[in-house]
Amino acid sequence: MVVMDKKTILVTGILFVSVCQVFIPSIAIATADEPLPSLTIIAPTEVNQCYNWFEVIIRLDLNGIENVSVTFNNVTEKTDANGSVHFYLPLVEKNTNFTIAASLEGYENATKTISVLPSKLKITITPGYQQNDTFYEPITVTISDQCGALISGAEIILSGEGTKQNATTVNGQATFFMEKSGTHTYTITASLPGGKDAEANPVTIKIFGFAHDDELFCNLAVLIIIVFIIILVLIVLYYKRKKR
Repeated sequence: MVVMDKKTILVTGILFVSVCQVFIPSIAIATADEPLPSLTIIAPTEVNQCYNWFEVIIRLDLNGIENVSVTFNNVTEKTDANGSVHFYLPLVEKNTNFTIAASLEGYENATKTISVLPSKLKITITPGYQQNDTFYEPITVTISDQCGALISGAEIILSGEGTKQNATTVNGQATFFMEKSGTHTYTITASLPGGKDAEANPVTIKIFGFAHDDELFCNLAVLIIIVFIIILVLIVLYYKRKKR
C-alpha cells in the first residue's frame, strides 16, 4: 500500500485543480458555441381567405420533422410524420400579417410571416346580347369568390336610374330586366348578407332595355300573338283543302 505524505497530496491536488481550470472551461465553451440545427418553415407568404385553410411543413434540410410545435394565430399544433400541419384561416377585413413559429427541443426555433388577404367577390356579367360597350337585357350577374366558387345568397344591387336588387341563387346567378326602353347606365355592387366578410368592386355598365311594363310593349306582344294564331289557322286550312 502506497502512503502519500501531506506534501504529495497537496501537490497532487494543485495539479488536478489546474488541469480542471484549463480543460473543463474550454470544453464548456465549445459546447455552448456549437450551433443548433435550424428548422425551416415551408408556407406561403400570402394566402387568400377564401381557401379556408393552409398547410405548413417543417423541414431540416430536405426532410420533414415530426412532432414540431407550430403556432399560428394563437393555435399550436404538432407536425405529423411528414412534418406537415394545417391551420384554418381567420376572417380579416384587410390584409393582415401573422407569424408562424416552430419549435422543437434540440433545434433552433424558426419564424415566418404570412399575410392573410380578405376574400373579394367577383362579378361576371352575361348579357342577352352585347354590341360594343352596351349590354342588352336580360342581364345575368354571376357572383363567385376569388377561388372560383359560386356564391349563393349574395346581395346584388343595380344603382343608377332607380335601384334594382336581387339575390343570387344556388348557381350564384341573378337576372335583371329594365323597366324603360333605351340605354341606361348602372353600377353593379355585390356583397354577402349581413356584411359578413366579402364584397365586390363595383362594375359600371350600359344596359339597353325594353319597356316590359308599358302599354306599347303589351299591345305589341298581343299583336304578335294574334298574328301567330292567324298564320297557324291559315296553315291548318290549307292542308285540309289540299287533302280533299
